Amino acid sequence: MPRSLPGSNAGLTLVEVMVATAICLVLLGLVMESMVGLGRLVSINNDTATACNDLRNMVERIRGTTFDFMVSTFPNDLADGPTLTPYSGITGAYSLKSESIKVNYANPNTDPLEIKVTVSWQDAKNRTRSVSAVTFRTR
Repeated sequence: MPRSLPGSNAGLTLVEVMVATAICLVLLGLVMESMVGLGRLVSINNDTATACNDLRNMVERIRGTTFDFMVSTFPNDLADGPTLTPYSGITGAYSLKSESIKVNYANPNTDPLEIKVTVSWQDAKNRTRSVSAVTFRTR
């Protein structure tokens, strides 16, 4: 039979167990909070990737349009979306919340024509987010 040293305790006191439990609960709370934050970041990243795909698709459609049809096909400063006058064939089909695509250019008579395309949407917390790209068209 093992003998304990004089003056030493063989077990843990209730206070030591409670302190260890409190430390474990705090650490568990921190891990859970970081997991929730990671979930939010994944959601934001997925939304941004979808918006970038829609943006890329729109820029390619602009590049495929002849210069003479730019103004009629892509009206200046029109915030397009699923309930307005949707551009047909958008990849993602306006799958983001309150998604809109806007095409801007200063003067359609300039050559080369600088065109800015912006995709805007709302995230899960109803904050407006957007991505933009600039392309040029010449006659």
